[in-house]
Parts: sequence; C-alpha cells; structure tokens
Amino acid sequence: FRLNCTRLLTSKRMQCLFHTVNLINCILIAIKPVGTSGLYYYNEFGDFSPAPYIWIGNYYLWFESFAALLLLGEITLAVVARGLLEGRYAFTKDPFNLLDAFVLCASVAELALLPTGWTVNARALRLLRVLKPLIALP
Repeated sequence: FRLNCTRLLTSKRMQCLFHTVNLINCILIAIKPVGTSGLYYYNEFGDFSPAPYIWIGNYYLWFESFAALLLLGEITLAVVARGLLEGRYAFTKDPFNLLDAFVLCASVAELALLPTGWTVNARALRLLRVLKPLIALP
C-alpha cells in the first residue's frame, strides 16, 4: 500500500496537478481584494457593508476549499508513503512538508472562521508554496 502511495505521490501527473492548483491558488490570492475575508468589510467609502463574494458563485471560496482538500490529500499521501516521524524521508524531516502542514492548518482556520468575520491572514505563507517547485529545479 505504501509503495502504491509513493508511486502516486511521485507520478508526473499528480505533481503537475499539485503544482497547477498551487499556482492558480496563488494567483487568486494575489487578485483577491484585501480586507474582504469575512462576511462584512469596509468598502471604498469607509462603510461597513456585506462582502459581495459570499454567495454560492463565490469562486474564491470554492477554489480555496478545493485547494485545501487537495493539499490535505497530498499531505496524507506523503505521510502514508514516507512515514510521519521515523525513516530517512519522513514527512517531518522536510521543511517544505512542515510548511505545507502549517499552510493547511491556516487555510482550514481561515475557512472555518469565515462566517464569524474573523480572519487568519496567511496569504504570504500560502504564497511561499510557489517556491517549492522552483527549489526542486536543478
């Protein structure tokens, strides 16, 4: 089972999927208006008004949820394939894996706190995930 998880995790198609979703997520983070993470925000006139993107067609929210689920799947595959603590290639021995785990926790916290109006501003940390494929280049 672990061997199949390793093959799936290291396959070119899965790596391409992970990197593509990560890149699209980073682009959406960059173009998403600042200060509109909760149900209400201060508009350009300084008025406290409902956020315009909290509805069923909110592509930011849907894609952030999809990206968080895909990251959860990637982390789960990595833990099953490499082990969590023990071994040469254990999940916790790679700093980028720890960054991914922290980004996942921040994303889940942001999505969970969205209806309350509280926000977790972890945009910069999520943008650091772009460096992961760049560091892997020879």
